[in-house]
Amino acid sequence: MKMSPVPPASPRVSLLRRASETLLSSPGVDPPEDKANIALVVVHGMGRQRRGETLMEWAEPLLLRIDHLVRRGHEDDPEYGVVLTHVSITGDGDSMVRARVTSDRAGAKTTRSLRITEARWSESFLAMKNADVFNWGAGFVWKALWRMALHFSRTVFLAPVTELVSNTRAHVPPEDTRSHRPLVLRIASALALVPVVPLTGAIVIAMAVALVVVGLVVMLVLPFLGVLLLIPALSGVLKPVVEILVEFVGDVGVWREKPVRAAAMREVVHTEIDGARRAVQGMDEPVLAVLAHSQGAAVTARVLFGEYDHSTAPHVTSFSTVGAAVMLLGNTRWSSRSSSSFVPVTEWLSLPIPLTWNNYWAIWDPFSAGPIADSAAGRFARWRQTYGEPRDTSDRPRGPAEHPVHSTAQPLTDHQSYADNVLQVVDPIARELIGVPGEEPPERQASLNRRHVMSVKSKGVMTLAGVVLALTVALAPLAQRGAARAVIAIDGWISGVVAGAAGLVGRPVTADLPREILIAGGQLTPLGDLSVAAAIVAVVTLVAERLRRKVKKALEWQDAPAAATEWIWIEGVLRFGLLAATASLIIAQLVAVAGGGGWALVLEIAVAVAATAAFISPYVARVPRVIPEERGDRTEPRV
Repeated sequence: MKMSPVPPASPRVSLLRRASETLLSSPGVDPPEDKANIALVVVHGMGRQRRGETLMEWAEPLLLRIDHLVRRGHEDDPEYGVVLTHVSITGDGDSMVRARVTSDRAGAKTTRSLRITEARWSESFLAMKNADVFNWGAGFVWKALWRMALHFSRTVFLAPVTELVSNTRAHVPPEDTRSHRPLVLRIASALALVPVVPLTGAIVIAMAVALVVVGLVVMLVLPFLGVLLLIPALSGVLKPVVEILVEFVGDVGVWREKPVRAAAMREVVHTEIDGARRAVQGMDEPVLAVLAHSQGAAVTARVLFGEYDHSTAPHVTSFSTVGAAVMLLGNTRWSSRSSSSFVPVTEWLSLPIPLTWNNYWAIWDPFSAGPIADSAAGRFARWRQTYGEPRDTSDRPRGPAEHPVHSTAQPLTDHQSYADNVLQVVDPIARELIGVPGEEPPERQASLNRRHVMSVKSKGVMTLAGVVLALTVALAPLAQRGAARAVIAIDGWISGVVAGAAGLVGRPVTADLPREILIAGGQLTPLGDLSVAAAIVAVVTLVAERLRRKVKKALEWQDAPAAATEWIWIEGVLRFGLLAATASLIIAQLVAVAGGGGWALVLEIAVAVAATAAFISPYVARVPRVIPEERGDRTEPRV
């Protein structure tokens, strides 16, 4: 396939080159060291963080994106863009990144200073004892799993069913450019509901069972670990594992159960925001923003909504939460007091300042688990707004601007991947910091988002298909025989190449490889099954990731949607081949075992339908929309 030419991707190179040339230079241009026009405080999530880790995680993509945005249309003028003036992540002082941002504002070249710092609350308190973490975690895990089950069932079942039901209606949402839906689409959507409803319903039931099993295992394992630690022979082996577990989730238990230590967490965030406010005080057009992840979002929300003094200018202008565990963690509990309801939206709207709140949550993030609202019904209603058709404004519950994003399409990685999602997370935060218009023109933004979501979903489908194919090869006898023949053929080819190379250099070698480790009697050994399965997963994952990076680069940095589309087509071809191979092996094994009639035929059809649905899902699934702040009668909604 002929690839469309794209402009070179240069923001990272140009920014780093200018930084190396001008770092700590031109002191007359910069404000005093403790002053800045724009100040951003980043707050980390659960778990212990090294100094500068969160700062670098967010400062690098944000500065690269800001540089990319302000240099548009001024690529030939070296004065436009970002120049780093100070970077400190070691030593005794505060971790900080300072930069100059030169941009075009209302037709005039303007230079402003940017200051980014981090609030590291993870070292501000003593961790809970192992026994306390085990006792608390055994009960808390059910709350987390329940939220996870609800959120994933909405994503797997309600989202596609809502889309298909919506497509059966003649009228379209106001933002759709069509005046009505074609009759063919309405009929096809109605027919698709027949297999989709039972298929997605079965997946939801399987997920629910799996999560119940996980909960039971956690309940049994946590107390059992405490007993095993008392045995000297096992203590040395298990202690490092337990320390990692306690370090990762112990912060959550401290926040919920230990009021004094929780106050120490909040004090760190409070102090860092105070420092940022002093930095922008007296500056022209000051911007004071806070960006918080996971548990850090819950800690910061408590500070901003309940404790911080907003009476003194300059005020905090924006609060961005990513993967926020605000609703999962709630408030700190005092054992002598009755549990009070947690209403973060009401507290936010009660502030004396118009603080903008943007909440970013990944589709498969198990900890944020969707939108933020004061009640479960409100959260579900806000979730429906992101996927369903627009409702009357009076039916919308209050809440922050909600940004559902696609990052990795995997529950195990979505929560930690927000800083890598440039198009849907980093870009809007960067625009808000420097005052660039909110987003691309609507048509272009929709096009970029559609391609981004297609690529992320395609990667997720390919990865899942690779795992299913690996399991099929490892467990199905028919697939095992084919894999054994493939391994023998590869072994023979490698042996021939080695022998040929040895002949060229005149040194005789034995070309036979230790085949018996992988194959015995023409069948794969258990180690052979494991090796082949691991190789399949590794290759599929590598290819899917490489293709995803190609699309990501074209959309985020090269401004080349056409090139991204061509890579998406390549993804589609490979995804089709992978799904076809997987479905063919499963169907062939069913035919070999049970023949072609009865329930076997139903299962074979179900496999074919599932593979077809998996192939087309990246193309037809609805892209969830961003919904604006909803403040009720206080102000007009805004993003």
